[in-house]
Amino acid sequence: MRRRQSQVHRLDSPEQVECCAYIKKIYTSGIIEEKVWAMKKTVRVLAGFLFLFIATQCFAIARPYSFLLHSNRVFVESGTFNGDGIFYAILSGAKEIHSIDLSPKYYYHAKERFQNNDNINLYLGDSGKQLYDIIKNIDEPITFWLDAQFCGGDTAFNGKITPILDELEQIKQHHINTHTILIDDVRQFGTWYFDYITKEQLIEKIFEINPNYSISYTDGFVQDDILIAEVK
Repeated sequence: MRRRQSQVHRLDSPEQVECCAYIKKIYTSGIIEEKVWAMKKTVRVLAGFLFLFIATQCFAIARPYSFLLHSNRVFVESGTFNGDGIFYAILSGAKEIHSIDLSPKYYYHAKERFQNNDNINLYLGDSGKQLYDIIKNIDEPITFWLDAQFCGGDTAFNGKITPILDELEQIKQHHINTHTILIDDVRQFGTWYFDYITKEQLIEKIFEINPNYSISYTDGFVQDDILIAEVK
């Protein structure tokens, strides 16, 4: 039986020698490690974007679901933004819709978007000062969606990041005290994003409207990110 003899391949050509030298240079210079680190960083960034996309889609589902479960015939929103809250209120069956925003950009955007909807009333102004004027002649329970905080970028700022306490004070002045109140961004309570207003302060203010309010939470952008106050 003939044994196979091991063959040793020599690098005879200059091209082979140069190629091996280049590979060795890459390996010893740390370029490979840099490439791997860059790939890991790219994967982390893509994973972050994927999380934001999934969270946004979940929020897009959660909001109309929340509006549907806690709907009234009248819907009032602070913070019109791009008009999605109005759109979800329509889907939830609201027949009379009011929305106010401090930003002319988003006010006029919503005017154009809903120009054919006669049951939608839009307002340009400060919800912390004008909310009562919007609701004072409404003689039935309202579903409120309070989401008017300053978010940077081209959203409007009027001295406060959030007008939430002023909005609740104006709801308190209304002659009906059994409204359903939904407040977005629970995760930001107690932070600079909410003027350091805590959850306890908000609940205390809600109980000033009606001590019989029941407080619960539902998912929004993250888990339990929407506060719900309702009289059951």
